[in-house]
Amino acid sequence: MVSIKLMVTKLARLLPFDLSSHKLRQNFATNYCLDQYEKYGHIGIQKLVYLMGHEDARTASRYFHFAYEMIAVKENISHVDSVFSGKSNFFERGI
Repeated sequence: MVSIKLMVTKLARLLPFDLSSHKLRQNFATNYCLDQYEKYGHIGIQKLVYLMGHEDARTASRYFHFAYEMIAVKENISHVDSVFSGKSNFFERGI
């Protein structure tokens, strides 16, 4: 684990954006949750707990928060978004 952290730290110095081993872990966990939701319609916490090496499911559950926010944004388009994307007949009705 230390060698991975060192490698990521060295790589981060060369990149124009902020990178850390912690951010990579968080990114993996969040994307795992998103993939599981897309594939199965739910997120199984036990697999995530195992993959992340956590002892308690509550520790891994914080990744659900990020994933569910992203799912909510993806699945819910506001009325304003539909107006400006042309999916609404708002202007055609003259309202």
